Amino acid sequence: MKLFEEFQPVSKNQWLEKVTSDLKGKKDIKDLSIATVGGQIISPFFHKDDIHQSVDIPSPTIAQSLLGVELIVSDEKNANQLILESLEGGASFLFLKIKIDIPDFHILFNGVLLDLIKVIVQFDDQDAIVICKDYIEETYKQQLLDFSIKDQDCYFITSDGPIGDSLQHLLKRGADAITDDKTKAPIYFQLTIGHNYIENICAIQAARLLWANLLEAHGHAHDDVDLIIVCFVSRNVLSSVHYDNMISLTQMAMSAISGGADIIMLPPSDVLSNHEGKEDTRRISRNIYNLMTMEAHMNRVQSPTDGSYLFDKVSADLASGNWKEFIKNHEA
Repeated sequence: MKLFEEFQPVSKNQWLEKVTSDLKGKKDIKDLSIATVGGQIISPFFHKDDIHQSVDIPSPTIAQSLLGVELIVSDEKNANQLILESLEGGASFLFLKIKIDIPDFHILFNGVLLDLIKVIVQFDDQDAIVICKDYIEETYKQQLLDFSIKDQDCYFITSDGPIGDSLQHLLKRGADAITDDKTKAPIYFQLTIGHNYIENICAIQAARLLWANLLEAHGHAHDDVDLIIVCFVSRNVLSSVHYDNMISLTQMAMSAISGGADIIMLPPSDVLSNHEGKEDTRRISRNIYNLMTMEAHMNRVQSPTDGSYLFDKVSADLASGNWKEFIKNHEA
């Protein structure tokens, strides 16, 4: 027996009648419409009848969302302490921006098991890259697949603008990357998220749809080149009141996990006044992720938005609009 065969299908009109009845004349359902990506006005109620074509959102590249930490390395010993604190507090992805000409990697990575975490390192000094590779070879006697040097072992696409601009940037830079015959390295896409919960989710899903289109257009299978979506919170959306930021970061993290982000980067709530944040604010930001994953088990659900036609509709429309714009610009 199939459970859902025991229930009669309910049409959209029947649902609308029920919604209207529950509102008891105090509001019209049209009054509940909201503005989302690009100012598009959408109804809070979508039905299967509104979806004229099935939407198959590709799955995240990483099985469960990882907690990431970005660190600027200007002193090896201090950075090492922050790295160990982050890893002990639940982080499993590091994005290190090296601001020392030739760092001492024995100090920087002292006590850090680089073969158990995912790391991207960005260097300003080319000589430091050679020394870093020598350190890895000397210490681990093998290549570390999850240790990448930015712009050498992986592509890192960064965009801190509006959602539409970010998706166009992904398509343009991504097209350049996958036509490079020398590599099938993963593409890290840093997507800036904000306060709009629906917009965050749909931007992540639209990015995956667009990436699938791009691979197909270049004759690649959908799993040929991995797209790793890194959700990053811009300082521009944070308040000077760090208690407000704690609440904002929580809802942003929820939207990132629900949308299927591979990596979530949550800054300390007092980042505007202190780049590194205080020890307690760093811990609280990590614990936002820890509570959602270890207690609420949010990242164990493969596709949290499945069955929500609203997210399918908005994500598909967002992807379609950006794909058409990309093709138009590409042909111009």
